[in-house]
Formats: sequence, structure tokens, C-alpha cells
Amino acid sequence: MAIGWYSLWYSLLTQQVIEVRNDIIPFKGFLATCIWPFLFVREGARELTAEDKNHETIHGYQQLEVLIVSLIVLFLLSVVFHVMSPWWMFAAPFVYFIWYGLEYAMRKWIIRQEKPYRKVAFEQEAYTNENDLTYLKGRKPFAWVKYLMK
Repeated sequence: MAIGWYSLWYSLLTQQVIEVRNDIIPFKGFLATCIWPFLFVREGARELTAEDKNHETIHGYQQLEVLIVSLIVLFLLSVVFHVMSPWWMFAAPFVYFIWYGLEYAMRKWIIRQEKPYRKVAFEQEAYTNENDLTYLKGRKPFAWVKYLMK
């Protein structure tokens, strides 16, 4: 399926994700993963429920929020304060996944929590609200932050 610029802009403006089925992303054993603006679904997997799509779309919102803040911070550090090269701004799309990985690692190996995947703030927000199909309409920006200390 070809993804055109129109689809990308539509996704941005409507805050919807674009579903892509393939054999590579997500890894085997996973049903779907969101890498905004795309919702990758494993080829041959069952159809996603409305709750599955809602869960992954919540992750899309989270990724967009972290991306915007990362770009602002990296812009200020590189262009305004000359602390680092502007090339660091290319790291912004990865900050969400770095944060996710670091929080998971901290919860697993330092705090030693059971089921650390479910304790990551991004996952807590998504799992808590995946069954509320109207959640995204009233969701406040950075709603995941309140789950950081839980």
C-alpha cells in the first residue's frame, strides 16, 4: 500500500494512525505497535478490535507529545544556547523509545517491579484507558506523566 503525503497530513490533522500490515514490524509474538503516524500490525494476525486501536492510538499521541518537546529542547540547546550541534535534532523521533526503554530497564533491574512492561508510564495510560473509546477526545496533553511515580 502506497502512503502519500496526503495520508500523512491527514493523520497529523485528524490525529489518526495509518494501519500498515507487514511481516517485519512488530516482532513475532506481538499483535501491533504504533510508530506514529503508523500502526503496524503483524501480517496474518487477527483483526484489531476498537480497544486495540485505541490503545495504540494513545501511544501515537504520547509519541507526538514527546517528539514536540524533544524538538523544542534540542532546538534550544543547539541553536539558541549553542550547547550542541543542530544535528542532534534528528534524535528527537527516538526520544520516546529511548525513554520507554530506560523506564522499562529501571523498573525491571533497579526497582525490580513485577511485570515492568505494564508499569511503564506510557503503557499504564494506554491500558487504563483502552476500553474508553471516547478517551482520546477529552485526553489532556501529557496525561501519561501522572503514571511516572506509580
